[in-house]
Amino acid sequence: MSGRTRRRIAAFWDWWSANRGAITSAIDNGTIGQWIAALTGVVHAIDDGLAWELMPGTDSTHALVVTAEGKGELIEIAEEWRSSAPPVDATWEYHGSRPRGPLDAMTIGGLSFGLGDVRARWTVDLGRERLDVSLWHPTWTAANPGQVALFSGLFLDRLLGEVDKQRWIGAVDAAESAGSGADPSSLKAAVEGLAGMATRQKWLTVARRSADGRPFLVAYNEALKRIDHPRATWHLVVEMGRDADLATQDTPSWRNDDIVTRLEERQAPLAGVVTDADRRFLHFVVNPAEDAIIAAREWASQIPRARVEAHADPGWRFREAFVEG
Repeated sequence: MSGRTRRRIAAFWDWWSANRGAITSAIDNGTIGQWIAALTGVVHAIDDGLAWELMPGTDSTHALVVTAEGKGELIEIAEEWRSSAPPVDATWEYHGSRPRGPLDAMTIGGLSFGLGDVRARWTVDLGRERLDVSLWHPTWTAANPGQVALFSGLFLDRLLGEVDKQRWIGAVDAAESAGSGADPSSLKAAVEGLAGMATRQKWLTVARRSADGRPFLVAYNEALKRIDHPRATWHLVVEMGRDADLATQDTPSWRNDDIVTRLEERQAPLAGVVTDADRRFLHFVVNPAEDAIIAAREWASQIPRARVEAHADPGWRFREAFVEG
């Protein structure tokens, strides 16, 4: 994270310290609308991709939420904002993502949505360790697609909390009828069941060919999730030579490589492996504040034909090549 972003977060908390009393009073007397523009301005001064929300607190009277809304490149910023917050007190608590909440009604664009009236169907994606969900609500016939999408996301935030929504929910679409849909508690139980059996290690291996026809293998961990590694904002690649025949490669063998063990001990999980006839490329996600990059370079300096590259990639865009080929 840049020093400029850290200074902007510090400036937010200076502003909050000066204005939190007035904001508390505005909530109590029903004039909080007068603060919407100011709050939006100071949050967007950190990054205009962030969103904010005021809500009743869990342990305090009020809660202030600043969230990345699932944007991978902003997760670290929201986490830094939360970790820089003042101590929780009786009046205010602070969250870097939307917490679970009661399934009461909410109004969006003039339509009232009772959260408890949602019905859901789902399929389990065992590779990604996520549920793909179809949601139905009685107001769908009167709602436009934007309202349906917004309500669906907020419903899942309330039911699961935003972090678990990102961790365990995949595709979300709108069902045309209630059909055999289950109630919210059943969907929550299905998510908890998936969480209980998840390994976070689901490796898929595919054979591909380069533009000039040379074969190579791609293996990647489908179950590695950005939300589980909020500070892992760098992509590190370890390149090494190899002599084995590609056709006879034991694909899981790289899991035992010394460099994999060294980096995973430093909280740098292995995300994918690309192997061609004479080279292997190990792809890791790294917290730059840890010593994983230094450890990788020290290791490579002692290994013939080994090389290390590292660069910032807070959105983990490098993984798109694994999926798309």
